Amino acid sequence: MKSSESIKELAEALSSAQAELKPAPFDKENEFAGYKYASLNSVIEVAKKVLPKYGLSVSQVPVYETVDEIYYAGVETMLMHKSGEWISERLLVPVVSHGRLIELTIATDQKGKQSLGKTNVVQEMGKVITYCRRYAYAAIIGISSDEDTDGGEVKGRASVENEPQKAEPISHQKVTEEYMDLDEAYAVTNSEGVPYGKLPAKTLQNMSIGINKALKNPNLSPEEKAEYQRKFKAIGILLKAKSEGVIE
Repeated sequence: MKSSESIKELAEALSSAQAELKPAPFDKENEFAGYKYASLNSVIEVAKKVLPKYGLSVSQVPVYETVDEIYYAGVETMLMHKSGEWISERLLVPVVSHGRLIELTIATDQKGKQSLGKTNVVQEMGKVITYCRRYAYAAIIGISSDEDTDGGEVKGRASVENEPQKAEPISHQKVTEEYMDLDEAYAVTNSEGVPYGKLPAKTLQNMSIGINKALKNPNLSPEEKAEYQRKFKAIGILLKAKSEGVIE
């Protein structure tokens, strides 16, 4: 987190504001995971009723960067006080590899003309940025924007592979360098024995987020880590093939 040299007045103002801030109404529902959450608009409306009273305001700007050939998108959120004091933090999540960003955004037809690719990467980036704005805005002022679902989480590998996951910031994991062709990727199965190649792209994307989350676990054995890396690589190959129309 970055901040001005002093945040004394900001801290006092935020403490007073938090005493009055009410929880943001859960006005949206995740139809896949079955939980409710507060939309970005809900969070902002709650904040606007209290923050100005204490000389506080929030500013957010989109940010992007490429790390290890992976393109990240997100926001930088700044909480400011009328004294000039401020704190800020960046929240970024992976969107796509840099090479795939170019391939998916611009396609070339048979006549050599460039056109918009099959996957609307810009639209996906917009979703990521909105997601990051909601979480970052709520976090910097200290209110909740999601239901507490910890008690209902399903433990184990099956939940990591099959349950829809929220897009969280992830560490930049290195996948195994072993060669894997499309047939091998297609044949990799989930915990229910279903080949990855038969799963829809959306399911594969959710699974890749869950696997990346699992790879952050420092207690993974080398065998478990290698297995997750193998599945992550298979998903990447299949998503590429689906985006190019090689497989459905």
